[in-house]
Amino acid sequence: MYSKNLAWGYFDHPPMIAVFIKMGWLFFQNELGVRLFIILLNTGTIFLIERIIQPKNLLLYYAIIASIVLIHYGGVLAVPDIPLLFFTSTFFYLYKRYTEKESWVFMLLIGLNAGLLLLSKYHGILVIGFTLLSNLSLLKKWSTWMAMLVAFIVFLPHMIWQHNHHYPTINYHLFHREVSAFDYTYILEFIFTQPLVYGPIIGFVLLYFGFKQKPTNAFERALKFNTIGVFLLFFIFTFKGKVEAHWTDITFPALMYFGYHGIENSEKLKKFTYITLPISLFLILGVRLFLMVDFIPEKLHVKTEFHGWDEWAEQIKTISNDYPVVFANSYQNAAKYEFYSGITSTSLNDQKGRKNQYNIWKTENKLQGLPVLYLPNFYAEGVDSLKTAVGWFYQILLNDFQTYPDVNITVDRKTERLKLNNSIVLKIEFEEGSKIIHTGQFSETDGVWLNAVFFNIHNQMVTVPTNLLVTNEMMKNEAVQYVTIHPPDTGKLSLYLSLSNDRFLPTVHSYRKRLIIE
Repeated sequence: MYSKNLAWGYFDHPPMIAVFIKMGWLFFQNELGVRLFIILLNTGTIFLIERIIQPKNLLLYYAIIASIVLIHYGGVLAVPDIPLLFFTSTFFYLYKRYTEKESWVFMLLIGLNAGLLLLSKYHGILVIGFTLLSNLSLLKKWSTWMAMLVAFIVFLPHMIWQHNHHYPTINYHLFHREVSAFDYTYILEFIFTQPLVYGPIIGFVLLYFGFKQKPTNAFERALKFNTIGVFLLFFIFTFKGKVEAHWTDITFPALMYFGYHGIENSEKLKKFTYITLPISLFLILGVRLFLMVDFIPEKLHVKTEFHGWDEWAEQIKTISNDYPVVFANSYQNAAKYEFYSGITSTSLNDQKGRKNQYNIWKTENKLQGLPVLYLPNFYAEGVDSLKTAVGWFYQILLNDFQTYPDVNITVDRKTERLKLNNSIVLKIEFEEGSKIIHTGQFSETDGVWLNAVFFNIHNQMVTVPTNLLVTNEMMKNEAVQYVTIHPPDTGKLSLYLSLSNDRFLPTVHSYRKRLIIE
């Protein structure tokens, strides 16, 4: 979907992944087209790291490469990490050449590469930042500042895009993303999954040398700063929430560099690498075969992201009457459905108020008043169940789709504790630009009633009406409103504010407010 709507930015990511998918789609209009340049970039990354290391023992180098699950598994997935890893490798290759023979030409190429790195994924700032920290004398050179200027110019169109769209990525990650309570399992998960990212076996050795080896020159010091800095930073992040295992993959060139030299200098580790290679390949081969064929027995009820989605899309299309399909809380499913069916799809804001790229495309706005098939991911009265190739879904046909995507409500998000019989008074405000647009049979309606929508820990929904009729005049005046709400149950509840009519399930217009009802 990114590649079909090329832009200088997207809600979650810079544009580089979309460009490579678009290039592949010119050759093949299927999954191969989506992944073609990803596979080529992955191959290029392997070659670049070889040029960085300049291994005396090519057999050993490729024995290590062949043992790494990141190369086999991640290297075929069309995700932003693959361009990120490629341009990280080109960055270190150019920086190595620069440290061997200082040249303003190499420094300007590094600046160009830094811009492409940032256009791949925001994690690229860590590579640039830790490299500068490893050699602060670079800041005394005019060529470094020229390189920064080049990087800034390359990245500038994305910054302009962010500005024109009111900084959606920054606002989400800094202000609206949910912050989890401390959970020691996040720390343990991070520690124990990292070797597997670079494993399943050799990863322990690579990580050992990545931390153990002492740098002997400016280039190795940059690799060392990146290794320690990235792992330490994301380890700290585990105290605030879950850290995805692959977020540290920008350390891969450094780990390969230190790991290869450490193994090469040890006869025992060379033998260990060759002995464990068949075991690693056997395990990895099983994964690669599974990517092609779903051989897990159905009775085990193991569902993954890799199988059944074309059949799933056909099953939904059969009951949709070729109407557009609206998914609640899943921009992933919306994108998959449109990919396989060719029919317009969109995603409504989820129960955490999580906006996404579909809000920027305003696909929801374009469907107002039209018949749609709606698939909520929570139970509500009046919906039917549908068994598909990837599991059960709720679904309901709506003849006149009517939501209010241009209304955004601000409410205090502080967690509050109260008794069941007590009410809570919320101070609410409407964000600038909020407005109600009526279509179809609702076109003569003046206002819409505000509802409080509660979800319990089992994802079951209860809607509680309020006495506030929301009108455009009210939002235009930017008046502060106070709403009295009575919680429907005890326990830990998530409260959202919603505008809805009696023909449609409530959609979310505010971020979550947590309540503890005793």
